[in-house]
Amino acid sequence: GLPGEVEMGDLIVAEKSWDWQSGKWTDAGFEQAPDQKEGSNELVAQAKSLEGSALEIMRTCIEHKNPGSIPKFKFGPMLTGSAVVTDEQLHSMFAAQHRKAIAVDMECYGVYYAAYYAEEPKPLFLCLKTVADLSGAAKGKEFQKYGSALSAEVAARALLNHFGT
Repeated sequence: GLPGEVEMGDLIVAEKSWDWQSGKWTDAGFEQAPDQKEGSNELVAQAKSLEGSALEIMRTCIEHKNPGSIPKFKFGPMLTGSAVVTDEQLHSMFAAQHRKAIAVDMECYGVYYAAYYAEEPKPLFLCLKTVADLSGAAKGKEFQKYGSALSAEVAARALLNHFGT
């Protein structure tokens, strides 16, 4: 998660994603050329419908060490890159690419790209991640199991709601 945008334990719903490293290096510096792909609107809507159940969903994951706060659902853009980002100076580049960016990861854009270009029948797709560490902060594994459980629970409920089972 990007500091100032999200807190530990919040659930990120990536409405769109792009490769923040996409572009060209020139003598003048880096020229950005991000290619955004959006998650499936149907699944974004299902995730939004679950916001009011955050406490109940959190309780299903309580056996894992957690930040102790009720997760907030954060909907917005997530940048993707090929490396873990600890350099806080990159945050200004992220903000330049999209002023509403809330998180950075290493997988989301690849999933969106593959799903976008998949042949028929087109898959539904959405990236959900729980904030287990903040970009630029020391990377820890303290909340990873909780984050995985919370993200999986929300994804399962969104899919069940969407498919009506």
